[in-house]
Amino acid sequence: IPDLIGLTQDPDVRVRSAALTALVVFRPVSDDVIAVLARNVRDGDSRIRTAAINAMRNVGPENAGKVVPILREALNTEKNSPTKRLMESVLESLEKDPVKANSKN
Repeated sequence: IPDLIGLTQDPDVRVRSAALTALVVFRPVSDDVIAVLARNVRDGDSRIRTAAINAMRNVGPENAGKVVPILREALNTEKNSPTKRLMESVLESLEKDPVKANSKN
């Protein structure tokens, strides 16, 4: 996990995106991983924000309550319409049925 967290700061967007996706594969998803996702959901590159948002969808039902406030706060400042719609979709999934939302992989 520490190596993957380090890769989220790689200069290559593809590496960063892949690292964000991989971080939520390992269970349980730690608070450190949630913090990395929170930081990246505010990244300047919409591709990184998208990867972080999609990763948040997959943090597991036990962490849904941790990522919902992060997404809600980020939604208030997001300017990119597709990214904003993705945030809304992930929020809706997590708030409606966190167990079902995390089984859509």
